[in-house]
Amino acid sequence: MEIKFREDADLNVLQHASNADLRTLVKYLTRDKDGALRTSQQLLDQPRFKAAGEKLNQVWDLIAAELQLYGGNTVTNLFRRTGVTYREILLDVCESQSIKIKPSESIFDMESQLIEGLIGKLWDKLSPEQRKEFFDTIASNIANKDQSLADRIIQAIKLNPTIVYTTAALIAGPSGWAMLLQSIAGPAYEVTTPCVVHIAYIRRTLTEVNRY
Repeated sequence: MEIKFREDADLNVLQHASNADLRTLVKYLTRDKDGALRTSQQLLDQPRFKAAGEKLNQVWDLIAAELQLYGGNTVTNLFRRTGVTYREILLDVCESQSIKIKPSESIFDMESQLIEGLIGKLWDKLSPEQRKEFFDTIASNIANKDQSLADRIIQAIKLNPTIVYTTAALIAGPSGWAMLLQSIAGPAYEVTTPCVVHIAYIRRTLTEVNRY
């Protein structure tokens, strides 16, 4: 069955993403944490996807459509067979992680709040070396000695949202997800949560080079 992209301006960012970043997104959508093929995936079976080969930017819409379909399995109506919008997916991921965000805010700001919340969850699980990397990269200019390092990093994110670009890169990495997966409820969230973080990373990568 052919999967179709539901028009969504918040996912159009993927048409500007690099093939390498899209490859990572495809991996989240089609492989589990052990590298096994997800039985529910449809993307790899699409003729147009197969024909594109490594030129994933030619099929960014199919990649987005696969995410929309996974999102449709996690939102309130579990019987819905059509894909859902990225905003719905983002809100649902935040709710699954007990992260409070304002639905009326921009996608960029909502993603930032998600990253901030995940950093708070991840902090206690980081090694001293990883904490130092965070601090040196992000929060070295926050000098409030009354705050913990984690609070200083979160404060830095609030003052300068563009540094979410750096934190998203670390969270989306293998070590970050290995630590976070235990707090993700349900197999669908093992797909949508890393995908949302990676899309936040892509959006900020393109913002850094003034392309999006």
